[in-house]
Amino acid sequence: RLGRDSEEIQNVTKRLKFWRVRVVSVSDGIDSDSKSYKMQASFAGMKNDMFSDDLIANIKRGMDGQAIEGYHLGGRTYGYKLGEHTDPTKLNAYGQPARIGVKLAPDPEQAKWVKQFFAWYAEGRTPRWIADEMNRQRVPSPGAAWKRTPKPGSDFKCPTGWVSSSITSILGNPIYIGVSVWNRSHFEKDP
Repeated sequence: RLGRDSEEIQNVTKRLKFWRVRVVSVSDGIDSDSKSYKMQASFAGMKNDMFSDDLIANIKRGMDGQAIEGYHLGGRTYGYKLGEHTDPTKLNAYGQPARIGVKLAPDPEQAKWVKQFFAWYAEGRTPRWIADEMNRQRVPSPGAAWKRTPKPGSDFKCPTGWVSSSITSILGNPIYIGVSVWNRSHFEKDP
């Protein structure tokens, strides 16, 4: 498949034909040497565009259902651990109960620090002060346990300490007051 965007496929095909490269799509039955290839390619492109739109809608519908059921749809959340929920009546490919969702459960060690952040903040401490205090007490930061390897030549260093933006993010996250927010962000690819 050359792509799912009809305009992109047409542009790639035009460039390849200009370079005298024959394009043959076995699955769509398109041959750039045939007289009807433009019509076939346009139809295949529209079909692929519609498939992408349907796939996006199906994924969103599935995630909406997970959110309604109270499952966690985000990434790692400091102070919580992920608890896998399975359905014993459904089996996965390995014959084990199928995973139907993930719910957050408090992580006792991290949760005590989250409570401490809010207490310090209520006393008037700044996020920078809280981060410095966490580093002084050598409390592992959220990213300290992540296994990351920087790309060769990169100056990226694995996060091992607290920074004020992490504290600000925690203090501003509604999940810590019992409010789960779903579908707040929307990402769209600039054509």
